[in-house]
Amino acid sequence: MSPDALACHALLNCLIREVSAPEDQAWEDDGHLVIRLARSAVMLRARLRRPSAGIGPRPAGEVQVLEEAAWQEIGWRRLAELIAAELTLATGMRTPNSPPRSAMATPPSARSCGTARNRGKEVKKVKEVALIRGWEA
Repeated sequence: MSPDALACHALLNCLIREVSAPEDQAWEDDGHLVIRLARSAVMLRARLRRPSAGIGPRPAGEVQVLEEAAWQEIGWRRLAELIAAELTLATGMRTPNSPPRSAMATPPSARSCGTARNRGKEVKKVKEVALIRGWEA
């Protein structure tokens, strides 16, 4: 799985736990996790690794947004922008660390990973930055 997809999953997990699930805006549908951003009227989805066993869904693969009646793949930057817009509408405040201004300087997918050991370090770095930014699940 790419660092971009891992970052997307961390963002989705946080969104589900903190916003969508408490508002009943996340559900499973035909092997996908579908998430509705209620205030901004955006629909997201990701394939499910497995059905939920009560501890929450496990997304797998790329995240998609419904645009013009078709599902389009998006990366972590676009996902972060959509979530930031939803949170701004929910709270009436924009957080100072919201994307795109304070987002990571280089997207994970653009970095050179090299060996498997370095890829593991890269994933850890993405998670650390996401945690610092408040995006970690």
